[in-house]
Amino acid sequence: MRNRDRILDKQRDYYRKNKIEINKRRREHYKKNREKILARCRELYRNDKQSIQTQKKNNQRAHKLSTKSGKVIHSCKKRPYPSDGKCEICGKQTRLVYHHWKIIENIIYGIWICQGTYSCHNFVELYEKGLLDKYLKLKTIIDEEF
Repeated sequence: MRNRDRILDKQRDYYRKNKIEINKRRREHYKKNREKILARCRELYRNDKQSIQTQKKNNQRAHKLSTKSGKVIHSCKKRPYPSDGKCEICGKQTRLVYHHWKIIENIIYGIWICQGTYSCHNFVELYEKGLLDKYLKLKTIIDEEF
């Protein structure tokens, strides 16, 4: 390891000393071979489009948060997406959304849950609004009446 570290240190020193010249050569190379470089990038993208899109989706999933009010928060750190892709409440494998609380303090406070018409996300939203408590109170009142 020590030899490797020495080599890396020498490379860093060389770059620091010759940074301007190296960047100048890079610019010249890019200008001279621009079409070849762009064609190669397009070809790589065409051949590996699926994994690039998956990587982009995963990055967006991990660092972008949209709220119901329409506010979008970029570069936030969420809890990791479940590796099995299942809802953390019911265990269904469907489209998951990140339900969060304490928006400004810390985005890490959240869970990955399913979203849809009859979903865990709607259930959690109703619970947070206090509507489930009202429902349970009304249910017990009606049960006692009859």
